[in-house]
Amino acid sequence: MALLPASCLPAIGQSVPQAAQAAEAVPPAAKRFIAVSAFDGDSAQEPPTQPQPSGPPSSDPLAGAAAETLHLSLQSALARGLAKNPDLVTLRAQAPVSEAMVDVAHTPLWNPFVQSQFLPRGTPFVPNNPGEPASGAGQSNYYVWAMQRFEVAHQRRYRTRAAMEALSQVQWNILQAELLNVAQSTRLYFTALYQKGLYELASETADLNERLLDVQRRRVAANLAPAADITGAQIAARQSRRQAEIARFSYETALAALRQQLSVPLSTALVLTERMADMRWLPVHGDDAAQDETAYAAELVEGRPDVMAAQVGIRVAEANLGLAHAAQVPDLQAGPIYETADDGTQYLGFRLQMEIPIWNTGRAMARQRKAELNQRALTHEQLKVKAGLEAQTAISQYERVRQFATRLAAESSSGPPHELDEITRLFEAGQADILAVIQTRNNLLQEQRTNLDLLIQLAQAAANVIQATALPVDHVIESSGAPTPAQGPTTEPKN
Repeated sequence: MALLPASCLPAIGQSVPQAAQAAEAVPPAAKRFIAVSAFDGDSAQEPPTQPQPSGPPSSDPLAGAAAETLHLSLQSALARGLAKNPDLVTLRAQAPVSEAMVDVAHTPLWNPFVQSQFLPRGTPFVPNNPGEPASGAGQSNYYVWAMQRFEVAHQRRYRTRAAMEALSQVQWNILQAELLNVAQSTRLYFTALYQKGLYELASETADLNERLLDVQRRRVAANLAPAADITGAQIAARQSRRQAEIARFSYETALAALRQQLSVPLSTALVLTERMADMRWLPVHGDDAAQDETAYAAELVEGRPDVMAAQVGIRVAEANLGLAHAAQVPDLQAGPIYETADDGTQYLGFRLQMEIPIWNTGRAMARQRKAELNQRALTHEQLKVKAGLEAQTAISQYERVRQFATRLAAESSSGPPHELDEITRLFEAGQADILAVIQTRNNLLQEQRTNLDLLIQLAQAAANVIQATALPVDHVIESSGAPTPAQGPTTEPKN
């Protein structure tokens, strides 16, 4: 199953006119890796930067006093990565060079050369009497001849074919780089969401411990609890604050990696508008769950850009081999010649010239090209085997994690953890001690941390599937594209 037909090969190398139109700058062939609906009509815009409102700080710890905010969903992050990543922009510049090489190879070698030689009157010069014919002594002579080179073995046809196949290979390599960019952007986006969830969880825990410490101090002041209980509350509050700071540093690191991938300046604050819990993780097999994984993975990798590039590389080697065989036939140079002798006789004739292949017959170059063809064929074959194993492993790992996450989500409650609110209420009413509150909080914290760990494993497995199979992102991950309630409405691509 060729997921990337030849008709989708782009005129790659488009320019990026403005930062506010990064999604429109994504090359057409690259859009296959992300949701097509994100690029429909005039709505195919990168989420615009907006003035940062006063009040609560931005969710981006790195932003500081940034004047602009960039709201990112998964689809808009992928679109910006495809349009703005410096490595991709540089790589796309190879396409115009390869197109120019096709023009050079297709240009015919119709450049005749002309040679002329003039010999003035010799010495001694013997003048003729008036009316007498030329004596032949001391007369000047010259010749003029033109030559044109003819490639009798049609070498230009092979050069053109090799250049066109090389252009196709460059385009497939660009698509492969775009696929890797999409997979890496997906990993970094979900890593940032994961670290954001840990940061929010640690911050909520720190706030809760501060509230518990305040309640415990008031209870001790009212002689409702022993003073020794304050020590445990103080240690828990201090530890949770430190953990919140460490989580903040980890979130900053994840955002910095995402900034570098998407080429977002530090002057712009990043707001991630989605939560991993809101994502829908789709089965790779679809409705055909009984399909053989090995055959399905082998079918998927047929359309991987790197496999297609290796296949085109075989055709490049075939064209070079044909050119090497054609080069064994010497070129023919022919053209007219006009010459005068020193006795005034004029000659008009035809001149032929060619090399005689005695020592350099071109067979050595043909053997080299044949070896290169065999090497390319072996590379393509082994790459298909490797890609098939990668796809099979990625799909198997993703399906196992996805099924476990689905089963866990069905078993656990979808609402907020009411146990912590209940034990906190009992503590404030004096019906529970602080140790019970801390133990309940730690258990719930570990449970939420486990859920986040499971989701990040699922997200990373999904990114591996996208990279290994070249499936579009919306065939694996269904992004909500909606802002979280704390962030308010944002302008997002239509999803």
